Amino acid sequence: MNITCIAFSVVLFIFGVLFLFTKLYRFFPFWKKMPLQERAKMNMKAISINIGLMIIVCSLILLAAGVWEFFYDKIFIWAMIIWGVAIVMDAVLISTKKLYYHDDSKKGQVNAKQK
Repeated sequence: MNITCIAFSVVLFIFGVLFLFTKLYRFFPFWKKMPLQERAKMNMKAISINIGLMIIVCSLILLAAGVWEFFYDKIFIWAMIIWGVAIVMDAVLISTKKLYYHDDSKKGQVNAKQK
């Protein structure tokens, strides 16, 4: 049993859950410096869920490495490589596809229907 991996997994799990269920992003400097118009465009709830789940997955990998010696010896490095690739792909997807921005065209259609 690897106590270091278990300790880090608990810390990461708590941080991931905080990200998942709270508005933790409001405490980061990038959020405070961002203009209000840009903040209004972003769907931070969806981004927080995404980031929280990715952190929780990392904590589960660390927990498995801490509890099972076979996992630590044979699978851990490959699991972390796959997780790292998934994180990079997720970051690219978030930044290039604009999936986490509010769709202004739908808001405009709803406002037009109400008038």
